[in-house]
Amino acid sequence: MVPQPQKTSPPSLTPFSDGETDLAPQQLHSFPTLRSHDCAYGSYPWDFWEKRALARGVPRALANLGRAIMREADQHGWSGRLQSLCGWRDEGRRMIALALRAPETARLRWEWLMETDGLRVDPRTWEWLGEDDWNWPQRRRRWLAERRAAA
Repeated sequence: MVPQPQKTSPPSLTPFSDGETDLAPQQLHSFPTLRSHDCAYGSYPWDFWEKRALARGVPRALANLGRAIMREADQHGWSGRLQSLCGWRDEGRRMIALALRAPETARLRWEWLMETDGLRVDPRTWEWLGEDDWNWPQRRRRWLAERRAAA
C-alpha cells in the first residue's frame, strides 16, 4: 500500500519565506526542515519544489526534471557546490528562475547532471570519475554535440 501525503503539516515546519500564497499552507515548508525529518510520500522537498515551479509557470516536463535533479543531488550525496546548483541553498528559486528565463539551458544542464550522476561518471563509457576531473569540459562539449546531432 502506498502511503498518502500528509493532510496537515507538523507545527515544527516553517513556511517558505517569500510570502507565496499560490499553494496550500500545508505545502509551504522550508527545505532544511523537511530534509531533516522523515517525509511522507509526496511531501519531500523536491515534491514541494515541483509544485512551486508549476505554480510559477514552469512547463510540466521541465518541472519534473528539476524535481528529479533535486532528489538525485540529495539522495546521491552530490557535492555542496552541485547541491547548491540543484536548489538546496535557496529552496530552488534559482532553478525556477533559470527554467523560466532559459528553459532549454535548464533542460540541458539538468540532463547533463542526471546522465553523469552529478559529475561522477562519463555518460558514454560509464567510467567512474570525480567532480574535479580536468576533462569534464571536453566531455560536456562532446555530449552537447551528440545531443544536438540527434535532435
